[in-house]
Amino acid sequence: MTSSGEKDGFGDRLRAAERARENLYFAKIDEELLAKIRADQKKPHEEAKAGRGDCPRCEEPLRSGLWREIEIEFCPGCRGVWLDQGDLLELARSQDVDLRLGERSGERSKGA
Repeated sequence: MTSSGEKDGFGDRLRAAERARENLYFAKIDEELLAKIRADQKKPHEEAKAGRGDCPRCEEPLRSGLWREIEIEFCPGCRGVWLDQGDLLELARSQDVDLRLGERSGERSKGA
């Protein structure tokens, strides 16, 4: 025959085991949420690195400067010059060059 003290002790151990399983479950959920938050925080840094932050060729930090009154980004490491589409079109216009981006070579617009 078991005493009432043993029954209470067994019940306490069952409740403690249940709490431990719950704690593990919620710790796992917390870990997954933290991993997602860290990944989300890392994305803007990776996008900035792929954008104007670092040189796409050698990964040196890009610098900004003016060339013929057009703001450009350049790399002091590999000496590359990086223009966005607007900068390129502005540069072409300043040199009286008819630049049509998106057309295949030899194609002309119907109005021209």
